[in-house]
Amino acid sequence: MIIHNEHLKQFVKQEYTPADVDRIWQLLLEKKSLEFNTVPGRGLFMAAASTDETTYTGYENVWVRDNIHVAHCFYVQGKQDAAVKTVQDIASFWIKYINRWHSCIQGTADYKNNVMERPHIRFNGTDLKENEQQWSHAQNDAIGYFLWLYCKLAQENRLEPNLELLGLITLYYRKIEFWSDADNGHWEEARKVEASSIGTALAGLRELKTLLDQKALSRFEAEVSKINTTLSLNRTESGLDTLLYLQKKGKEALDYILPYESRDPGQERSTDAALLFLVYPLQIVTGEMAQKIVDDVARDLQGEHGIRRYRGDSYWMADYKTIFNEESRTADFSEDIGARDRHFKEGTEAQWCIYDSIISCYYGQKYLELANAGASAAAEAARKKQVEYFNRAVGQITGDDCKFGAFKCPESYYIENGKYVSNDICPLLWTQANIINAFIWMKKSPEPKKEVSAPLVVDNRLKNYFNAALLALPWLGVQTIWATEFGVLVQTLQGYGLSQSVASLAWIFGPITGFFVAPLIGVFSDNNTSKYGRRRPYIIAGLLSTVVCSLLFAFSESLGATKEAHLAVGFFSFVGLDITINIMQTPLRALGSDLAPLGFQEAVQLFAALFQGLGGILGSVIMKAFYTGYANELPKVFLTVMAINLSLITFICLVVKEEQYVPKAGQDKPTAAKAIFGAFSGIAKMDKKMAIICAIEFFSWAALFAWWPSASTWWAVNVYGGCRANNTDCLEGSVGEKAYRDGNTAYGDSGIYANLVQTFLSLLLSVALSFGLLKQVKIPYAFCLLVGAAMLILSKIGPQTVFVGYLVAILVAVPIAAIQSFPFAIVGNYNKGKPENETGLQMGILNIFICLPQIIITFVVTALSETYGVQGIPWTLFAGGFCFGIAGILALFIQGADASEIKHSLESGLIKDPK
Repeated sequence: MIIHNEHLKQFVKQEYTPADVDRIWQLLLEKKSLEFNTVPGRGLFMAAASTDETTYTGYENVWVRDNIHVAHCFYVQGKQDAAVKTVQDIASFWIKYINRWHSCIQGTADYKNNVMERPHIRFNGTDLKENEQQWSHAQNDAIGYFLWLYCKLAQENRLEPNLELLGLITLYYRKIEFWSDADNGHWEEARKVEASSIGTALAGLRELKTLLDQKALSRFEAEVSKINTTLSLNRTESGLDTLLYLQKKGKEALDYILPYESRDPGQERSTDAALLFLVYPLQIVTGEMAQKIVDDVARDLQGEHGIRRYRGDSYWMADYKTIFNEESRTADFSEDIGARDRHFKEGTEAQWCIYDSIISCYYGQKYLELANAGASAAAEAARKKQVEYFNRAVGQITGDDCKFGAFKCPESYYIENGKYVSNDICPLLWTQANIINAFIWMKKSPEPKKEVSAPLVVDNRLKNYFNAALLALPWLGVQTIWATEFGVLVQTLQGYGLSQSVASLAWIFGPITGFFVAPLIGVFSDNNTSKYGRRRPYIIAGLLSTVVCSLLFAFSESLGATKEAHLAVGFFSFVGLDITINIMQTPLRALGSDLAPLGFQEAVQLFAALFQGLGGILGSVIMKAFYTGYANELPKVFLTVMAINLSLITFICLVVKEEQYVPKAGQDKPTAAKAIFGAFSGIAKMDKKMAIICAIEFFSWAALFAWWPSASTWWAVNVYGGCRANNTDCLEGSVGEKAYRDGNTAYGDSGIYANLVQTFLSLLLSVALSFGLLKQVKIPYAFCLLVGAAMLILSKIGPQTVFVGYLVAILVAVPIAAIQSFPFAIVGNYNKGKPENETGLQMGILNIFICLPQIIITFVVTALSETYGVQGIPWTLFAGGFCFGIAGILALFIQGADASEIKHSLESGLIKDPK
C-alpha cells in the first residue's frame, strides 16, 4: 500500500480503536487538510481551492454535484445548518433562472440538442449567475443529488421546502424522460443513458416521495396544478401519479442496465466508479447488486494510487499537461470526446482519490449491520475491508514532495514523466468530504470484540425480544375469535334446526376456504405496492370484514322471521368468517416474519403461539361470562371479541412501520388466477428444505384433526364411561348421560390447563432460542412432536382413567405450541437469506399443507364414527399419534432452518446478504 505522506505512515494500522482513528483525525485538523472554503457570503463551495497556477481549471466555480457531497458530509457530522445553506443557495439559483425549467417542461427549449438550454449545474457561486461558457449541463444526476439531500433536510424540518421547485423538478424529469435520456453524467462527457444518473435521480425521487408521505402532499399537488396552468400543459395526471410513474420507469431502466453503467450500443461500459455513489451515500442499490458493483470496481479499476473512473478514461491521462495547454485541459470535450481520447495509451488512466473513502463507508455500514445481527465472521471480513480502503484513502493525502503542499486531498494522481503525482486540482473538496465520511464510519464501528461490553449485546437482544412480543400481540385477539367460534357454532346451528352430523361438518369450510384464500392473500400481499406497506392493508381489510361477518353471525337470530332465515344468515356468515380470518392472519404471520430480525424469527412465532394460548383462555373466560347456550347471547360475546381485535390490530398497525414495496422491472401485478397458479406451482418448485417443512405440517395437522374433533367424545365415553342422551339406550338424566356431561366438563377444564402449558412452553422456548440456550430449532421441534405422538398413542393403549385423560389433554399442548410457531419461524429464516421476500407466498403454501389434512381427516373421522361408533375413537387417536411420530422424525432432517445456519451461509457466501 502506498502512503504518500511520510508523517502519516506511523498512524496507519491494520486494526484501529476509536482513539487510533482520532489521532489521525486530529492531525489532519491541525494541518487544515479538511477545511472547506465557502464562496464569500454564501453556503456554497468552490469545487477546489484555487491558486494563480491552477485558476485555469475553472474549479473556482460551483458544481451542484460536488456541493451536495460536501453538504452531505456536514449533514452526517450533525452540522445540518451548513447543509441547509448549501441546498438553499442552489435552490435560489435555480429559481432565479426558473425560465430554464419552464421552457424545458413546455418543450420550447431544444434541450435534446442544446444542453445549454437545460438548467445549469455549474455556475458562478458569488453572484448566483450562469456562466456563458459552453458546458455539458445535461446532468440528471446533479439534479437528483440536490433533490435527495434537500428532501432529507425537509423531512427533518431543517428547512421549509420550496414546493414549486420540487414540482418543477418532477415535471422536468417527466418531460425529458430521465430513464431514457442520454445525459453527460457524473463525468460530463459524451452523452449516453447511464445507470449512475438514473439511480441518483431515483434516490432523489424516493426522498421526495417520503417527504410527501410525511407532509405537504396537498401543497405539492397545488403547486403542480399551478405550474400546469401557468405553462398551459393540459396535463390530467396528478403530481403524485407523476412521481410514482417516474419511480416505476426509473427502476425498470436501472434494473435493466445494472451492473453496467451503460448498455447504449457503441458506448457500452461494464464498470464505472460512478456507480459506487448509488451504493453509498445514496443507498438506492443494496444487497447483492451493491456488493457486485463494489467488487467489479475493485477488480477492474483499482490501482495503487487510487481508483480509475473507468477503463480508457483520457482525462488526466499520462503526460496530460504536456499534451494539452491550459485552455484545453479542463475544456468541455463532451461533444468530441475523441479529440481527447486519441492521445490515450492503455493503462495510463488517472487514479482518483474520491472512491476509496466511499468503499470504506460501504464496508463500515455493512460491518455494523452484520455485527448487530451477530454474523461475526462476515462482520470481521467487512471490517478488514473497511480498514483497507480507509488506509488507502489516508495514503492518498499528499506528502512533502507535492508541489501544492503536504496534507492535501487531491482529485487524482496521474503519470507525469513516468511518475504518479497529484493533478492540478488539489485539494478537491469532494475528496475532503468523502474522507470525512470515512472517518465518521470508522468512529461508528465498534471496537474489537474483546472490548465490546456484554450489557450492550444483552440490551440489543432484549430490545429485539420485546419487539418480537409486540409483533405477535394481535394473535391474542385472533385466537379469541377461533375459541369463541369453536364454542358456539355447532350449538347455534343446531338451534336453528341443523342436525348434529351436518352441523359438525360445518367445520370443513374452514380448511376448504383456507386452502385457497391463504395462498391467494399471501401472493397478493407479497406484491402489494401500497405506501402503507405490503401487509397492513390486508390485515386491516381482513379485520374489518371479520367484524362484519362476526356481527352478522352474532345477530343472525334477529335477521329474518324464520329459523330457515336464521340458519342461512348464520351459516353463510360463519363461512365468511372463516374466509376473513384467513385474510387477516396470513399477512399477520408474514408481517412478523418481515420485521423480526434474523435470530428472532423463532421468538416472534413462539410469542404468537403464546398469545394464542392466552387467547384460548380469554375466549373461555368470555364464554363463561356471556354465553350459556342461547343465540340471543351471541352479540355480547362477539362484540367483546371484536373490540379486543380492533384495539390490538389497530395498535400494531400504528406502531410498526413497513417500507413501500417497489416491484422489479417488468414484474406484473398478480391476478387471482395467477396468484393461485403461482401458489400451487410454488409447491412443485419448492426445494427440499421447504418440502420437509410442508410434509411435517401435513402430518402434524392430520394428528391435530384426529384429536380435536374426537377429544370431547373420548373424554365423555372412553374416560368417563358416559353415553350421549337419546330416546332408547341412554336416557336423559341417567348415570351414563351424567357421566357424559361430566366428561365434557372435565375436557373443558383440561383445555384451560392446556392453554397455560402452551403459553408457558412458548415463553420458555422463545427465551431459550433468542438468548442462545438452545442452538437448533429442529431438536425442540422434533421433541415436541414426539411428545404428541406418545400422548395420542397412550390414549389408546394406556388405562382410560381421569389422570391419563388430563395427562393426554394437557400435554397435547406441547406439540401445538411447536406447530403454531416453528414452521413459520423456519420460513421466516429462509426468507431472511433471500434477496426476494416471498414470505406471504410461502406462508400461503404452508397453509395448503395445514388445510389439506384437515379436509382429509375430517371425512376419515366421520366415516370411522359412522362405521364403528365411539369404539373407533381410540383408533383415530392412535392414528393421530402415528402421524405425530412421522412428523417428529421428519423434523430431525430439517436443514438450514436456524438463524445461525443462515448467518453461516451469509458469512461463507453461499447466499448473499439481502440487505
